[in-house]
Amino acid sequence: GEALELDPEEIDYTGELTSGETFEQAIGRVRQLKAELESGAGGDLPLLVTHGIPARFFLLDSVLGERFEAEMAAGIWNLGSHNCGLSVFAHGESRDPMGQPIPGWTCLTWMERPWNRS
Repeated sequence: GEALELDPEEIDYTGELTSGETFEQAIGRVRQLKAELESGAGGDLPLLVTHGIPARFFLLDSVLGERFEAEMAAGIWNLGSHNCGLSVFAHGESRDPMGQPIPGWTCLTWMERPWNRS
């Protein structure tokens, strides 16, 4: 935060999965975060630093919504991620190829490493 002259705010429920946490608890935390971001509580352009599992849950919940179920969670490892990867999401700002608004969340980039381009 110092480099950007910002004071970071810790959001205690955005961390990695905890021992014994159920799918419902984990997706509940992700949906809590999404609701908070949708309300504007994070500001105009929030930056969230988190672990890979919450990021994957955020992506899959954004794409599948209520269809993202516990039985699908094992396949989450098939969705690659990097340490220090940059994923960008937009809410209600994207349009489909016909120009129609896309409701909800859209993943604009997934695990990019712009500092590592050749």
